[in-house]
Amino acid sequence: MTSKRGLDTTATDLANRQDESDASRKRLVEQSRDFKKNTPEDIRKVVAPLLKSFQSEVDSLSKRNPVPVLEHAIQLQKKAQRVSDLEIENKQLRETLDEYNHEFAEVKNQEVTIKQLRDKLKELEDKIEATAEARAKEKERELYRGFGEKERQLQETQLSVAKKLGEAEQKVTTLNTEFWR
Repeated sequence: MTSKRGLDTTATDLANRQDESDASRKRLVEQSRDFKKNTPEDIRKVVAPLLKSFQSEVDSLSKRNPVPVLEHAIQLQKKAQRVSDLEIENKQLRETLDEYNHEFAEVKNQEVTIKQLRDKLKELEDKIEATAEARAKEKERELYRGFGEKERQLQETQLSVAKKLGEAEQKVTTLNTEFWR
């Protein structure tokens, strides 16, 4: 169940990041509106293509960044479901073994068969548990690596956008200064 907790945490993190992105986008839209209201038309015409370019880049980043991560999370969730299915199957095997134990208790000389079934069940449980744990840990590591890379790329993009925005603001300041001279 550790991997399910990890998936829940990952899903929560993704939702929080999406909320943060939505809030940031809304702030940018509001700032753009304020800029349009408070800036003379000739300056707006000069800056408009740049602002549209930034808006397009932000929109495309918002659309494409979560998709591969979410697809990977869905794959992990399917694998976690398989582990859950194996646990159900394991429980059913235990119930079946209990039924056999009851029948064998009524029939003498079946102790060897019971021991073999118990050993087999223990072996299967150990194998299933080890396999499921190993797969879940590997997938969790892959997901964290993927998240790290996506986060790094997003930070690089944000720095680039911030730099371009700073340059655009500098140009606007320069244009304002020249305009009011």
